[in-house]
Amino acid sequence: ADLEGLRDAAKRLGRNDVAELAQDALTMAALAEEAKRSEARAMLQDAEGLSEVVDVISDATGQGWSDIADEAVGVLRTKVEAALCECDSSALSEVVAAHHVAKEKNAHAGLQVTRDALASRVSGFFRSQDA
Repeated sequence: ADLEGLRDAAKRLGRNDVAELAQDALTMAALAEEAKRSEARAMLQDAEGLSEVVDVISDATGQGWSDIADEAVGVLRTKVEAALCECDSSALSEVVAAHHVAKEKNAHAGLQVTRDALASRVSGFFRSQDA
């Protein structure tokens, strides 16, 4: 915003050289932002563990990239569901670990996904015990 103001003021004052420099800086900033977004998307695609997906949610949310954060939440939800279908303790431990990472990073969307999945798993356990 400051660079845009500088560019616009320079144009009004007839200082095209300054306006061009400000525009170049704006272009570089936009390219850097797009590179960071691409890196976040690549991290999401490469994420093997649940905690890595939570990291992407946290980073994307912090940067204001709601589209990437939403995509990461969907990936987390799918991975959590798959992990809980495995019915083994290591998969459950991974979900619990991701829950703790989400809590530490204040990643509310990730926390909600893991909390809901764990609650569902616990209630399913008690239903099977009651049957």
